[in-house]
Amino acid sequence: MKLRSFRSLNVRGKRVLVRAGFNVPTNARGHVQDDWRLERGLPTLQALLQQRASLVVMTHRGRPQGRPSRALSVRGIATALGRRLRRPVRFLPSLMGPAVARAVAQLKPGQVAMLENLRFAPEEERNDAHFARQLAALGDVYVDDAFENAHRRHASMVAITRYLPSAAGRLLEEEVATLEQALHKPKRPLVTIIGGAKISTKIRLITTLLRHVDYLLLGGALANAVLREKGIQIGRSFVEPNLGRIVRSIPIENPKLKIPIDVIAAASPRRGAASHRRAAGSVGAREFIYDIGPDTLELYGAVIRSAGTVIWNGPMGLIEQPTYSRGTRAIARAIAATRCHSILGGGETIQAVRAARLIRRFSFVSTGGGAMLEFLERRTLPALRALQR
Repeated sequence: MKLRSFRSLNVRGKRVLVRAGFNVPTNARGHVQDDWRLERGLPTLQALLQQRASLVVMTHRGRPQGRPSRALSVRGIATALGRRLRRPVRFLPSLMGPAVARAVAQLKPGQVAMLENLRFAPEEERNDAHFARQLAALGDVYVDDAFENAHRRHASMVAITRYLPSAAGRLLEEEVATLEQALHKPKRPLVTIIGGAKISTKIRLITTLLRHVDYLLLGGALANAVLREKGIQIGRSFVEPNLGRIVRSIPIENPKLKIPIDVIAAASPRRGAASHRRAAGSVGAREFIYDIGPDTLELYGAVIRSAGTVIWNGPMGLIEQPTYSRGTRAIARAIAATRCHSILGGGETIQAVRAARLIRRFSFVSTGGGAMLEFLERRTLPALRALQR
């Protein structure tokens, strides 16, 4: 995919509108608790600043449903970004209006401002052209560096590119290049591991991946849906309703597809509740599946050890409970112990791998969760199409 690169833009002395992916967690006081996404976005910002541009940074945080929320303000993110950049980042408590226009007009080369949460405006998620035009008026050129949101047809991602010279930032370029390499020229065997609870967004992905990968390993609620479709008892385990027709489209007898052969089940997710290893098909009618079992880990581990490339998105179990995070941690250790090219994505999965102190053993950590999965399925995304040469 040929994207217009920010390196092709003449930004010297210009005001650059940067769409960043700084949707990071903060505490009750608004202080950033985990700034790894800020760190990943720094190279683009620093490169632009070195060219004597001034920056107007835009990002979203959370899902405020188009209404201002003090709890979801990005004020604390602006402060944290300033520390990372080692220069002040002026927080602008609005998205537009005379005060914002004056503030950005006063920016000198090398100075940085950050707008309030984009999703405080309902027009953002509607990809509203008028809203996009108002945002575009704040800059001379536009740089998109928000891969995590590239699957969203939002005003700050798509419509805005109609009104300004637009290009991809360094992180966005790196994300796309890494995933394209893994899909089109991987070191084989290519193994993909998909887990988590968002089943409906991943079912079609399975069919697509099976045409390209050598092995596809399933875990989490996604595996539950496939087990049930095979007629295997899953007790009271979570499966999204009305998925029958979609799940039936999966070629579940494909030898590339690997599903759990045993699981960890319990009658309750409460800490201290008795849990049991169950062979697939032996889960009690009143039990829930909360993790993959040791035999499954042995099977999956053997596949991972043979891999040339591994792509992983989604935990294997209910990782909020330490008892049921063992499968996810074991998969992380298995990947970390190989010399394969490993790509990791998805917020929960990354959190679990970081907790296991194995994150540096992965070749590439994607800032995208849903965006990564959609790119694997469709080979493109709405925001990327807007930046194609």
